[in-house]
Amino acid sequence: MASETAENLTDAQYEIASLTTDVEELKAGWTATDIAVADLMRDLNVAREEALASNVRIAELASTLNVATLLNWDSSIGAMPGSCADLRRIEHVKNGIHLAMGEKGVESVYCDFTSEGKSFNFCLSNSLSCNLNIYVGKNRWIGYADVKTAPVYFSVQRTSRFNKTNVPIPFDLAKSAIGNAMNLTSGIFTAPKTGTYFFIFNGLVEFDETSNVIPYLAVGLFLNKSGNRIALALTEEAYTVKDQYRGQRAPLALQTTIRLQEGDQVWLEILAQSGTVSLFDNTNNHSAFTGWLMEEEISL
Repeated sequence: MASETAENLTDAQYEIASLTTDVEELKAGWTATDIAVADLMRDLNVAREEALASNVRIAELASTLNVATLLNWDSSIGAMPGSCADLRRIEHVKNGIHLAMGEKGVESVYCDFTSEGKSFNFCLSNSLSCNLNIYVGKNRWIGYADVKTAPVYFSVQRTSRFNKTNVPIPFDLAKSAIGNAMNLTSGIFTAPKTGTYFFIFNGLVEFDETSNVIPYLAVGLFLNKSGNRIALALTEEAYTVKDQYRGQRAPLALQTTIRLQEGDQVWLEILAQSGTVSLFDNTNNHSAFTGWLMEEEISL
């Protein structure tokens, strides 16, 4: 009897151990399930946020489409916008400073795209009956925009004396030359674009003799072959002195601002001098001719 009881007790203990194992396995399964559910909830929240963002974007696109339909917007007007009304036609709706094509260049304008004090989006989002005919864009001119199709500038120098008159002064070094407009050998600048240019020349004149009169040298800036002089620099010295090393020297300078047409040519030349006076230079590069395009006239 005792042995039978002991056997039953062993069986019971075995079953209890088995049940305990099953319970532990169930707990592990529940933990894994909880983790999977948490992952699914996180993925669901992400999907929900993405869906909300998509709905907002769809609403914005629908709003824009409604405005375009109501105002008969164009995808293109076939030219650069020249007014706030043009900008409105190609779907600009935010008030602010915009670029528009003026008579001779790009200009900055402030555009007020409002109707009765209300914006496009405000009217549409609140289903208001705004007077859409007012949305023509009110111009407020701000100023010019510095827009160039390409930069143009140069700075050239000489390395030796020059004293020939009535011929373009050639140059030896180009410190900078953007726009392929300045020819060193000929000394002639050819305007690649129509617009307003600025030119400046600095040089050093040497009076290569002792004189009791007033020697001089004049350099002019000329436009095209007609001989139209557009700037002049003159230097003269009374009672000049020359020693065994060199003659007396004096600075020479000119500058001007001028409107050029595409293809116009500009150059420097010595137009008058006395005696042996010359435009002095050496490896120190005392003579420098510089110019650049300040404002381009753009036409479409």
